[in-house]
Amino acid sequence: MKFFFILLFIIVLNSTEVKEKILIVRDGKILFTSIKDEETIKGIGKQASGKIDFSLRKFSVKFDLTDFRTSNSLQTKHLHDNYLETEKFPIASYEGEIKSYNKESGESELNGTLQMHGVSKKDFITKGILKKTKEGYFFESEFIINLNDFKIEVPKLLILKINENIQAKTSFNLGGI
Repeated sequence: MKFFFILLFIIVLNSTEVKEKILIVRDGKILFTSIKDEETIKGIGKQASGKIDFSLRKFSVKFDLTDFRTSNSLQTKHLHDNYLETEKFPIASYEGEIKSYNKESGESELNGTLQMHGVSKKDFITKGILKKTKEGYFFESEFIINLNDFKIEVPKLLILKINENIQAKTSFNLGGI
């Protein structure tokens, strides 16, 4: 019986019940990776904004693509000029609804429209984890972005170096308003 109460106490401590109706993105980042036999390209974007409305079960987030960087300045220039075309399409957005949320584990499933490079992809599903922190909340998710879905072409000469399926990992620090 004592074991049961200890287990229940641990579950309650680890639960992620959200008391605030609206959470805003205080800061966020997206890590992106292209893995091919010839080369692995990694980068980061740190300019994010958005909010989660738990009462309406809605969310929206935006990333400033002009902030995306790799460890190589020439790769970064090609990323902006040749692929993302950030002068024409500086922002990527993802908005939709919270399909499921488990307040004990923090596991979440989101379904929305991802807009990037002038193209909108509906029913883009991501799964993530929401955790309670001292400062508020922390949300992270992982998903794949297929460049073809957003009409981002990889030149034939670089097909051995750039994967059309980009691995993305987001993380956000959230706080109530």
